[in-house]
Amino acid sequence: MWGSSVVLVALFSFIVSYHEAEGMDKNCLTAMSKMMDNNKKLIVPCIEKMGLSTGAEKKEKALCIMKCVMIEGKMLGADGSVDMELAQKILDDLPDALKEKAGDVIQECGHHAAGFDPSEASCESYREFVSCMLDVSMKMCN
Repeated sequence: MWGSSVVLVALFSFIVSYHEAEGMDKNCLTAMSKMMDNNKKLIVPCIEKMGLSTGAEKKEKALCIMKCVMIEGKMLGADGSVDMELAQKILDDLPDALKEKAGDVIQECGHHAAGFDPSEASCESYREFVSCMLDVSMKMCN
């Protein structure tokens, strides 16, 4: 999962640069790129906060790293649960180019959040949500 997250971020960056001329929504691509950059900045602090040092530890805790990124990025509440006020604030703060598409993402992926177990050490209950968000994010600007 850790490797696939890094690959997806790199792939999105490539898609942004390659497909701008291919008719993808440039405002959407710009907004998505900024969001990805902000999330990338949270990965290392989360790894440090969790005390992970080896590649094996990072791979084993990839879902927990993503959970931490979502908490630090104010996409989840401090305890790792869905916070509807935070979710609404994220939607309100999005550029117009992303608001409708973000609503589609929430509809497509939001049901996975019902299964979150914030106390779970492996963060396995976040897998379907994280996977869905990564997959849908790659399609948002088409």
